[in-house]
Amino acid sequence: MLLSLLAFCTFHGITEGSVHLGCDSTNSIRHGQGDWHKVPVSIKHADLIRAIRVLKAKLPIAVHFDHVRGHQDDHVHYDALPRLAQLNVQMDQEAKNYLLQLAAQAATSHPSAVTYEGWQCFIQGSKTTSDPSEAIRHATSRARLREHLVHRGLITPLGFDDIDWTAMAKATAQFPPLYRLWISKHVSGFSAFGNMMEHRREWNHSRCPCCQFVREDKSHLLTCPDPSCTDTWLASLAGLEAWMIDVDTAPAIRHCLLRTLATRSITQSFAALSNPPSLAAAQAQDAIGWIHTTEGKISKTWRHLQAAHYRSTGSPCCALNWSAGLITNLLHLTHTQWCHRNAILHARDAKGLKLKDGQALTAAITDQFNLGLDGLHARDRHYISRGIDYVLSRPAANQKAWLSGIRIAREAYLASEAREVNASRTIMLNWLAQA
Repeated sequence: MLLSLLAFCTFHGITEGSVHLGCDSTNSIRHGQGDWHKVPVSIKHADLIRAIRVLKAKLPIAVHFDHVRGHQDDHVHYDALPRLAQLNVQMDQEAKNYLLQLAAQAATSHPSAVTYEGWQCFIQGSKTTSDPSEAIRHATSRARLREHLVHRGLITPLGFDDIDWTAMAKATAQFPPLYRLWISKHVSGFSAFGNMMEHRREWNHSRCPCCQFVREDKSHLLTCPDPSCTDTWLASLAGLEAWMIDVDTAPAIRHCLLRTLATRSITQSFAALSNPPSLAAAQAQDAIGWIHTTEGKISKTWRHLQAAHYRSTGSPCCALNWSAGLITNLLHLTHTQWCHRNAILHARDAKGLKLKDGQALTAAITDQFNLGLDGLHARDRHYISRGIDYVLSRPAANQKAWLSGIRIAREAYLASEAREVNASRTIMLNWLAQA
């Protein structure tokens, strides 16, 4: 509007006067009323704000911004509204019509230049209209991550480029810091899995605490055959399905994702369990991989498919928000397995001992009673005479003290036996020497 006014005034030689522009955005009015052309990059849409201020300064007439409350026609008949409110209703409708037109054309790019905006900043082909520092960090980090994953054979270049990183950023921005920390540790494989605990020398093995598989890593966490892990996975999938239904997910998407995730197989193909509407998205997801899917790395094709579904039903819902929600639920699926695994690992009995530690303590006490009175001095036989039922009924601290005491007693007995044998040997050697 300001650019049109500048052309109108220039063509007709207008040098004075004023104009009132209605706007239903208080932030637009607040920023537009400023006069300083140097707009801080911390402000969103700095290009538009800068263009507005420059145009306002170039106009030979005074510009006044009037706030018009939006959507007044929801409560008052259009004919009863003041003129500015009627114009605002018309502009809203024109904007919606144009948006629907772009959506029907599946437009992916739009003109980005704004007259009199000044300098422009493009990062990897995308224009940034606010502080570019975060976009620069993302671009450089993304290039390094892509090179690292492709070099290690963890993903293909096409698979990496097809991941919906925009939805990933939108989803993770809502997570607490500690949850984001867990995501980083899990994706990189540095969580306290069995293989990592053995590598750190905190465990002398790398077994899974649930099924005792010889090597536990992040892949095994998601495919552990322990019945309780399977039940937990299926319960989480039921929650994912409920969310999908609640946000009106396309049936083809639900069918493909839920069936493929239910297999709990890292080699399962999404395309093999898809249907015609979801085949292209499933093939794109196969290029990313099953494990990456459980980490929230989804193909951008799913978002396009869901957007088409929303358009077909006339839904006003945003497909980007849907993608961010799907990523959140996929990460929750994985995190629930991690929490369940830790609950088994750190589960404690009535005496406060971890279940495995309690079982090991009971087994050690039983072994001592199986040895009986052999290897004990008469003064130490009270350890056995108490009976195993009495010892096992005592608190954990008493059991540990009893076990430590009887072991010391048996070691003392062995030491005394060794001394007696050595003394007898010395006497025999002396006798032989004298003989």
